[in-house]
Amino acid sequence: MWGGLESLRMAAKALQKKIFVLIATTYGDQKGITIYNPQSRVHEGGQFLSAKEHACTGKQWEEELRQERIEAETTSSPLPIVMKFANEHYNSLHFKTLNDPSPPANMTSSSLAKHLQGFERSKTEPKTD
Repeated sequence: MWGGLESLRMAAKALQKKIFVLIATTYGDQKGITIYNPQSRVHEGGQFLSAKEHACTGKQWEEELRQERIEAETTSSPLPIVMKFANEHYNSLHFKTLNDPSPPANMTSSSLAKHLQGFERSKTEPKTD
């Protein structure tokens, strides 16, 4: 993932928007859930934009994503940015539609929820060799 982490931090900083990332690599069986949070800092009287990587549990990640989706839908803002890193590539994961008739707090209607179910299950299932 060389270069990817820095690029995601830079994107969160430039867009001033959280970026939610799932890491599911085939080598080393590495899995992770991360949020890139935009921040602003005051230093010597000047305000500087920044972004910070925050690793979290699946439940924290899902709850924060759910809140971002609710906020986006109630304010007619763009939906949250969700990325998946697997097989040496980043892909975006999408909610079904912005005008999904299901309640905003219900993520079961999205392709993202389907992916998360498999992701969480693979983290808890015992390995068999």
